[in-house]
Amino acid sequence: MALLTDVVDEALSALVQALRERDLAAACACFAEHGILCGTVEGEVAAGQAALGAFFAAVFAHPRTVGWRWGTPVGDTDGLAWWFVAPAVIVLIGDDGQVEEIPARLTGVVLRDETGSHLALLEVGEPHPASSADLTR
Repeated sequence: MALLTDVVDEALSALVQALRERDLAAACACFAEHGILCGTVEGEVAAGQAALGAFFAAVFAHPRTVGWRWGTPVGDTDGLAWWFVAPAVIVLIGDDGQVEEIPARLTGVVLRDETGSHLALLEVGEPHPASSADLTR
């Protein structure tokens, strides 16, 4: 059975490559037919291929590309679905070469079969608090 890290890296790396290349078809192909993407802005949700296509087209219209770097994911699998959470950094690269990095967290579910790995859910969220004491503030 594949390792969680390998499955997550495969799915996220394919998505980041598609986003950096502004390849709409490839970005949508990273998601399952009814895949869901939840972004960092309230209401930033795309569910299903048509909505994902519209979302990515809007993202590609900006003068920068979006991607992530992520740490070691934590999660589990039942052999068909792989759920994970990983610390991450959103990496925005402007068309002028300017780079902006924003701490984040990636949470998701990857479905894997003979056709490859496809994200069923990807949520880009705020990073976890530094400690459990921060949860009470």
